[in-house]
Amino acid sequence: MVLFAAGMFGGIKISVSSQTLPSDLLPMRTDLPTVAAIMTRDVVSTDPDIGLDLTLAAMIEHELTCLPVINRAGRLVGMVSRTQARAALSAADGDSQRVRDVMTGYVYKIGSPDTLLRAARIMLEQQISTLPVVDDGQVVGIITTTDILRELIARLGADAVEAR
Repeated sequence: MVLFAAGMFGGIKISVSSQTLPSDLLPMRTDLPTVAAIMTRDVVSTDPDIGLDLTLAAMIEHELTCLPVINRAGRLVGMVSRTQARAALSAADGDSQRVRDVMTGYVYKIGSPDTLLRAARIMLEQQISTLPVVDDGQVVGIITTTDILRELIARLGADAVEAR
């Protein structure tokens, strides 16, 4: 059953079914836009020792659903979502909790030279909507499913999107 089908994206017909796509389904392409072309470079992040209340406030202020957790050495050590922060803060001792107490320690990430297709594949397979962009061990950006969809719509053009 096809849930979504979009025309051509960089010469590749993309269709997503209800089954998870294996990593080798689509070949890697070098003629596709790179992550660097559309990633957000001004990354809002948090520290593992910051309180959840401050982190949640930053997410709300910047209209973000999750933040990368970067330690004092500048290394990505996790991700924390609004859902995680809200759940922990609703607990009795939530005000004293730190980001490190609820963050996800294993983080899927991508490099800036990677293609948008690779980013989309990781997001789809791992069922995540945000990928930190890491080059040489440092977070240099962030990319979301919204960023990729904007690029897809721009490449397909308004006529293709409206012609459902």
